[in-house]
Amino acid sequence: MSFAEYRSLLVRQKRRVLEAYSKLPQAVKVDDYGHTVYTAWLMCYERLSSRAQELLWLIASLHHTGVTIDIFRRAAQGINSYKSTLPTTTLEDSALQQLQSVLFDFLDSNQSWDAMLFTETINEISSHSLLEYDAMNQAYRIHVLVQNWVHTVVSHNVELVAECARALLTVSIPLDSSFESIVYRMSIGPHVDKVLSEGSGAVGLNHAGPLFRVLRDMGQWVRAELLTTGVQETMKEVLGKDHPDTLLSMYNHALVFSGLGRYEDARTLQSQVLDTRKQVLGNSHPDTLLSMNNFANIHSDLGQHEDARALHSTVLDTRKQVLGKDHPDTLRSLNNLANTYEHLGRHEDARALHFEALDTRKQVLGKDHPDTLRSMNNLALTYSHLGRLEDARALHSETLDARKQVLGKDHPDTLRSMNNLANTYEYLGRHEDARALHSETLATRKQVLGIDHPDTLKTVLRLSAIYLIMAQLEEAENLQISLDKYIRVFGEDNEWADFARRQLKNTQECRKKYASGLSWYVISTSTSVYCTI
Repeated sequence: MSFAEYRSLLVRQKRRVLEAYSKLPQAVKVDDYGHTVYTAWLMCYERLSSRAQELLWLIASLHHTGVTIDIFRRAAQGINSYKSTLPTTTLEDSALQQLQSVLFDFLDSNQSWDAMLFTETINEISSHSLLEYDAMNQAYRIHVLVQNWVHTVVSHNVELVAECARALLTVSIPLDSSFESIVYRMSIGPHVDKVLSEGSGAVGLNHAGPLFRVLRDMGQWVRAELLTTGVQETMKEVLGKDHPDTLLSMYNHALVFSGLGRYEDARTLQSQVLDTRKQVLGNSHPDTLLSMNNFANIHSDLGQHEDARALHSTVLDTRKQVLGKDHPDTLRSLNNLANTYEHLGRHEDARALHFEALDTRKQVLGKDHPDTLRSMNNLALTYSHLGRLEDARALHSETLDARKQVLGKDHPDTLRSMNNLANTYEYLGRHEDARALHSETLATRKQVLGIDHPDTLKTVLRLSAIYLIMAQLEEAENLQISLDKYIRVFGEDNEWADFARRQLKNTQECRKKYASGLSWYVISTSTSVYCTI
């Protein structure tokens, strides 16, 4: 057996192959070490205290990087107050008991987190070379081979270990919208991806809500859909159709539809949630207002801007009375009403509201909170429509840099900022800069959102317009997508369907003039391009 063949077997027969290393012919071994790698790890493992051994197998169930003390601290402090949405299964009960036995070791007599003891325990594991500390990211990592090997010595069955990892993350996840909580949820994204993709058992519905919040913050709507599909049917059967948790599951599924660009599906489901919440909770309940706000957003997504304006105005007035003018939800309504003014061409009204929302959000939420960054983005858009292009460029650039740092370069909001900055470059006549940034945005949106997502199709239209402006007719034609797709995605009368019609016509006109040997150039506006001679 060659060394390469030995490595290929490792994934399928981890423990057996690790032990077999010492039996390989000397000619194919990469060192002269007489003991197996497995033996060395086992010697280190057996020197660990029982507390450290239990912690190690829990760490090995997570992603191999980004293991922070904060995960375990939050879980230890949250596990006692955790309440499942649905009746727990036998496996879930066993996992919670096992998890408690591990985490409670790190609480003192007052049930407070014992940071010193946890640090001593995790350093014990590190000192035996089974973990490494990543000083730059202030997190621990475990080598993938060690991670795989740990599972071969754990006394618990595979299903229980996988469920313990899911439970660890679930009880650690805060559900509020503070900047600290959002940053934490996004930081555990790789761990959530791992527990969703591994393990022989399906992810239980009791984990769906908290794990959904992580994927929602990260803008991973395709994966989030896996956690919301069919959940509401089980909720209806077990809890009843009018139960708040049932309505929350429907609300989350509607958010997924919006995130995926399926606005009609979102409208239908959000309408059901809104009607039921009005009946059960009343018109002024915060959850009802949440549904009204998102229903208004869907109106905007569908191009129904006057309907959106009326509903956003109602929600804003009610939230001011019920929650107060500086409440994050009230500020969200202020931002959304300003967006609607923007769509209706009331740019100065939009500017005033966006400026107010941004100023208050900086004070209440902090300058790096995702909602604050949304206000920065929206104010920059208003500057563009008011002709303040250099102000728009500067603010879009600042927002893009902040979103890359806070949300990551592939987050849908970051891609929105890239798109908007590219548009501003176009308006400033910096066509090559616009082309490069639109091209980058399009490539990433295809990967993250898919080619049929409305945001991706909008980028296709903008990039094809840039190519026409730059007299690159062939490149513009290569980007053409059937008009039927735009109509199916946006609707017959939507402004973007109209843009697609004009873009197709203009490309054809330019082709005719080019074929006839006529010189031509393109006039650009914010909504179309015009080919002329």
